[in-house]
Amino acid sequence: MMVLFTSRNEAGANIAKKLIGMHGFERRETGCPMEGADGWEREGVWLIDTGAPTVLDVPTNFGTDCLIVLSTHRSKAEGRMLTAHVPGNWGAAGMGGEPKTLNIAHAAMLRRIMIALNGEAERIGWPACLEADHHGPTCAVPIIFVEIGNGEEQWADGAACLTHYATH
Repeated sequence: MMVLFTSRNEAGANIAKKLIGMHGFERRETGCPMEGADGWEREGVWLIDTGAPTVLDVPTNFGTDCLIVLSTHRSKAEGRMLTAHVPGNWGAAGMGGEPKTLNIAHAAMLRRIMIALNGEAERIGWPACLEADHHGPTCAVPIIFVEIGNGEEQWADGAACLTHYATH
């Protein structure tokens, strides 16, 4: 499994900092599956700063059983929210990926993530939500987005940055 983020995405970078600080991920100078990227590793799970311009542009061509992407959540509905979803497009691909293409879901991992999100949501008094597929990227391995929303105030909120490590 690999956990991906881009330091250009505030919520994803903040979640990654918490994972590094609280769950024993160690910086690795060599061995990172993405050449030239900053990588941290814990018991075979890689946390990688892809440096992508947006989370919709993170690389997905890794040989792994699951990709988890840490990200911001945006919605027309205002307020705080912790979300998870499998990316994909039911129709047009206005936000990346292939049109009318859904990704492979890793149901067991999605369940573990939602249990952790619900625990975090209860701890900090926020709602948690499992979203429907609604954007790219499209990839050949299971992929799950884990997000903090809905705006800059929430993306920077350290309390929302998942102190539970549900991905291992």
